[in-house]
Amino acid sequence: MKWLLSPLLLGELVDAIRGFMGYSLREDCRAARILDWLLYEARLEGRYRSICEVCNIIRDTHVCIAGGSESLEKRIRLLHECERVIAVDGAVALLSSYGVRPDIIVTDLDGSWFYILEASRAGAVVLVHAHGDNIAALRAVVPRIERVAGTVQCMVSELAYMASGFTDGDRAFGLAVMCDASKISLYGMNTRERVGWWSKPWLKKSIPPWPEKVRKLHIAEGMMRLFTAYALKKGIPVEGL
Repeated sequence: MKWLLSPLLLGELVDAIRGFMGYSLREDCRAARILDWLLYEARLEGRYRSICEVCNIIRDTHVCIAGGSESLEKRIRLLHECERVIAVDGAVALLSSYGVRPDIIVTDLDGSWFYILEASRAGAVVLVHAHGDNIAALRAVVPRIERVAGTVQCMVSELAYMASGFTDGDRAFGLAVMCDASKISLYGMNTRERVGWWSKPWLKKSIPPWPEKVRKLHIAEGMMRLFTAYALKKGIPVEGL
């Protein structure tokens, strides 16, 4: 496993995004410390998975990433052909309804907790991301996940790693590149499409992205283009972007 960006550069990039979005560094660091403690408990209970263990699932395999944009539902049956499937947060709910079992779920826990926990019981590793707005969710869900790893956006954690990416989608993409997948296919990862109904528990149908979501998707698009350049440099073909 090799970092896509140096920890120093990654920290500066996250600081710039945090400032643009108006998020709190203090709360991000608080969330990182809380997740670190929850992961320590998970390690004592045999539930913790390191980022190296996560990478071992991905390395040298054809990885398909299932995201939150509307087109995923039309192409979801193609995921049965993939060696490894990474579900982006709420996409795990749609995958479940089509009988697709993800190997990894990348989430900040604003998707369906029920489907995330169900997939974990079925064998998926849940890569939980900590930030200042999801502390209550971390405390409620992480102790119930059977296979859990962690990412943070404040460099104060020992058991979670500094995430390469900002949204669940581009973090999943960055993970596949960092862990040396042999090929990466993107489904439902179009940042210009409507948000799929499965993306958030409160959605009843697919809708256009709301203003804050638009800002996040612009950042995600830039991050994915950066990670595509890294993937091609490493000889990893990427399709679907």
